[in-house]
Amino acid sequence: MTTTFDTLCAAARPSWIIRARHAATGFAARVANIIRGPRLLIELAAMSDRELADIGLARQDLHDATAMPLGCDPEPVLRARSEERRRRC
Repeated sequence: MTTTFDTLCAAARPSWIIRARHAATGFAARVANIIRGPRLLIELAAMSDRELADIGLARQDLHDATAMPLGCDPEPVLRARSEERRRRC
C-alpha cells in the first residue's frame, strides 16, 4: 500500500526534472549568446565602411555594440539601428 507521501514524491519528481532541464537550457542559451556576440562583431569589423553602409550600419554602431555588457547579444541593437536607417531613406 502506498502512502500519501510516496504519491507526492513521485508526482514531484517530473516537475523537478523539468525545472532542471529548463535551467540547463537557459544556461546553454546564455553561453551561446556570449560566444556568438563577439563573433558577429568580428565579422562586421572586418567589413569596409561601404559594406556596412549597404546593410544599414555605420562603424560607430559597432563601437556602441562593443560597449554592451558581456553576455548581451549585440544583434538586436544592430538590427534596430539598421532598420531605423532604412526607414529614414
